[in-house]
Amino acid sequence: MPNPSCPRRLLLSAVIALATLLSTTDLTAQPADRSAGDEQPDAEPDPKDGDEVEYDEKGRQITKPKTPPKREKITLPEPLNYVPPVHPEAAKKAGIEGAVILKLTIDPDGKVIDAEVFTPGGHGFDEAALEAAKGLKFSPARRANGNPFKAIIKYRYEFKLEAPKEPEVVRPTAGSLQGEVLIQGLDEPLAGATLTVVDEDGQAIELLTDVDGAFELPDLEPGTYQVSIAATGYEALSVAESLGAGDELTATYRLNPETTGGVIDVFVVGEKPPREVTRRTIERREIERIPGTSGDALRSIESLPGVARPPGLLGILLVRGSAPFDTQTFFDGVYVPIIYHFGGLSSVVPTELLSKIDFYPGNFSARYGRAMGGIIDAGIRSPKGDGYHGLAQLDLIDARLMLEGPIPLLDGWTFAAAGRRSHLDAWLGPVLEEAGASVTQAPRYYDWQFMVERKWDETARFRTSFYGSDDGLALLLNEPQPGEPALAGNIGL
Repeated sequence: MPNPSCPRRLLLSAVIALATLLSTTDLTAQPADRSAGDEQPDAEPDPKDGDEVEYDEKGRQITKPKTPPKREKITLPEPLNYVPPVHPEAAKKAGIEGAVILKLTIDPDGKVIDAEVFTPGGHGFDEAALEAAKGLKFSPARRANGNPFKAIIKYRYEFKLEAPKEPEVVRPTAGSLQGEVLIQGLDEPLAGATLTVVDEDGQAIELLTDVDGAFELPDLEPGTYQVSIAATGYEALSVAESLGAGDELTATYRLNPETTGGVIDVFVVGEKPPREVTRRTIERREIERIPGTSGDALRSIESLPGVARPPGLLGILLVRGSAPFDTQTFFDGVYVPIIYHFGGLSSVVPTELLSKIDFYPGNFSARYGRAMGGIIDAGIRSPKGDGYHGLAQLDLIDARLMLEGPIPLLDGWTFAAAGRRSHLDAWLGPVLEEAGASVTQAPRYYDWQFMVERKWDETARFRTSFYGSDDGLALLLNEPQPGEPALAGNIGL
């Protein structure tokens, strides 16, 4: 007898197999027409913190970058001073230049609290830059709210060699021609006279005298000029003038009135009217450069035309063949009997106090007296008022000091004081005595100057001056002379 449960088992098995087949087909089948761009992600990525998340029309995620934060506005340190570094001597001698970059730490007070080399330069530049950085000062770095904070900056130091200075070229100094035109016989000024000055190249300059009969032609090149003077009612005059470099020529010309009808003409044959001529050297520096003066401006007079060189150790002036004492010397218009110390070793007034030297070789004004040679008038300059200045000098012959400047507690008052003293007598006698000389010379001299001045402007000032000098010579007879046993001791003058 067939078993009734068998058909039911077969039917159940077929249903299970069909269900399994259908389930497998659903899990593995993919649409054929689906492209890769339509695939959906298995999971949405987590957006980054701060990113803004958006989706397109197909549902895909769009990630935008986060908006960058705004930077805080700060003020960097600014240098308040500059401390130059010292160029190392070894690098300077070797002609080496360079640069060093430092890293500086600036505190909130603007002080440099730390410095280190960021880019070295070698050759001793690093140490010099670090040493100079100690004295730097800065304005502190500040935030937007104005609060200072510590900052680190880079600072560059350069080491450069100075270009050698070109030697100063001494060029000839232009001169000038000035003076006055007078009426002959009356010595009254002649106003409106026409002066025509022609140089060596034929170039002419024409000018008129003023109400005082005066004229002035500055900035004339050295050379010879033909000067012609003409005025209505007066005879014309033509003279030649020679002008040297740095000279100021002051001349006085006199014109004779023309004769009129009904007057007897009288012709006189004689010498031409003398002209008063003053020659002054403008630049004292040029006088000091004249060879043989040893820096003494008054010694330069011996090098001027018309002045002869005296024998050694005499200290005299020989002008145009006149006797030594026919030439007179003045300081600020005051007569002084001697201008040089014993033997002409130095002048009685230091060069540093001189402002100008006027030399009159002849035909000078009567205010200088009855001298028959020449006139030397040295001007004393005003003391300096911009501070205290001093000078000290010591050599085998003499020693000197000078001091000038403002007077304390007196506004506008200045002073100058100077002094010189020889010390030949201190060592010459013992030296000659040691050498066995029976007669020794012991010259001695000194001079001094003192002045006080109050200057209101260029045209008003008050000055009082004191100066003096003294020279002495002693003959020391250490041993009696043969035939004159009583001749011994000291003879002085």
